[in-house]
Amino acid sequence: MISRATLAEDGSYVRYYGKSGIPEAYMSIVSPSYLESEQITSTGQYFIFKYRMPANVSPLSGFEFFTSTVNSGAVAGDNMVLQKVEQDGEWHVVIIDISKKLSAFKPGANGEYLAKYFRFDFFNGAVSSEMYIDLAYVGLSDSLDDLLALNADVKTVMLVNGNENHIIDTATGKDYVEPAKNYISADSDYVKSSVTYYATIDMLNGMGSGSATHYVGVAARSGKDIIEIKHNNTTIDNGKLVFTGWAIANGGIEKYVWSADGGKTWHDAISYNGGVAGSASGDQLNVFRGVLGDEPMADGTNQKVHFQSGVGAGVNVKGLAADLSAYAGETVSVTFAAVPKAEPDSLCLILHVTNVQVVTN
Repeated sequence: MISRATLAEDGSYVRYYGKSGIPEAYMSIVSPSYLESEQITSTGQYFIFKYRMPANVSPLSGFEFFTSTVNSGAVAGDNMVLQKVEQDGEWHVVIIDISKKLSAFKPGANGEYLAKYFRFDFFNGAVSSEMYIDLAYVGLSDSLDDLLALNADVKTVMLVNGNENHIIDTATGKDYVEPAKNYISADSDYVKSSVTYYATIDMLNGMGSGSATHYVGVAARSGKDIIEIKHNNTTIDNGKLVFTGWAIANGGIEKYVWSADGGKTWHDAISYNGGVAGSASGDQLNVFRGVLGDEPMADGTNQKVHFQSGVGAGVNVKGLAADLSAYAGETVSVTFAAVPKAEPDSLCLILHVTNVQVVTN
């Protein structure tokens, strides 16, 4: 249910707010037509919408859509769910080839798609009254090329084609190839390391993947991409960004550093002491305790450092943190790296966290 809707001052989008505790806020793009003679002609098989959702408010599991060229109301098989919902405060464009998603959406003998109804559930579940979605436009088209041309001002769109999601370059119409990222500025005192290393991330601020209370379990290694966590990130305990996991590098690790200015300036990371998991002195977002310790490997050539000794009630947990209090009130991107002993002027890149809202007490 929608509690209210507002039009942007420039008329470029409409903001729809949810109603606390009430699920299923939706719009009917093509209303149900119960008489066969009242079929409404859509303009094609592609459904497109441009949306924006805020970060850190009511995580959603997905959008849901109902449509059919066969039935005049929602029946089994007439719905499709889009589970990849971006909640990062940025605009996103989604194009869905409905004919590849629903067997109940097919053309007539003349090739036209006659949609008897179309419903878009953008709050497919209960949300808070602060949750909203901005919709710039919603529509149907028979031409993918026209839709890409319509969005020539954005670099990429997501194309849902059957069970596959493709990020499409609007300029070429082909799968987008992201250019290699450089997390270390040319003005930095460090360069990218050639040392072989491996690292894993278990939790960020005490939370696992999708805000779950279990571990994330993602890894970074030499020759592979850095771990990226892209949304729904805030700081805890007066501006700290904390993660748990472990790292290992040939020859050992001298120290850990972080940067919040695009890899130009690197600061020493700190061990975080935030209480004991499950005790009165710690809660779900504040469960880190202990100091970092070196654990030499059996062969004496590698060094492994744990940021975590365990999870669960009464367990002391170690955390590695960036103190972002100097960026209070700002939104920054933070990169963590290890400085290997074998090449102390280089960095083994571990973790990059975008859209970190720095909250201080």
